[in-house]
Amino acid sequence: MKIRSLSELDAAIDKELAWRKRELTTLWFAHETARDHVKLTMRRAGVALLYAHWEGFVKRAGTSYCEYVKRQGLRLRDASLSFLALGLRRQLEEASHTMKGRRILDTLAFIIDGADQKLKLSTASAVQTKSNLSAERFLEILAFLGLDSTIYQTKCHTVIEPLRISRNEVAHGHFLEIDEEMYHATA
Repeated sequence: MKIRSLSELDAAIDKELAWRKRELTTLWFAHETARDHVKLTMRRAGVALLYAHWEGFVKRAGTSYCEYVKRQGLRLRDASLSFLALGLRRQLEEASHTMKGRRILDTLAFIIDGADQKLKLSTASAVQTKSNLSAERFLEILAFLGLDSTIYQTKCHTVIEPLRISRNEVAHGHFLEIDEEMYHATA
């Protein structure tokens, strides 16, 4: 997917969000009209699906944003620190895992002398949810993307973590009774 403009980015994120909302709304209405003995199973499935959409949306929206930034043709010197870190992640990781002074110096020289080079981003690996998107990991992703996390701070412990914990219980085969109030709060 090549995202070159803000309108293309907006369209990609809207499209990604739309099908997810539609699917969750369909499940919501099915739950509301289901027989009582079916509702618990639907709530448990709903928590797993809601979490899957949460993690999937964060990954896809973040990747789309990285694709947009990549297509701007920024030079290293013009990139924000967060995208500079993403663009140089491989070199930084290699340098941090060595005790060889030459490797560290080569990395620093590459950063300083290569300031006029174009920023190269690997969008496929830019957003890493690690298959278990915790609130802490979500905030790290926002920081890596250079996005303000202030509005999410209060939701981390009241929405994100309870959803992740509930999903883990269900996904790992544990019985977790999700009552209607809890389901309505998360869905």
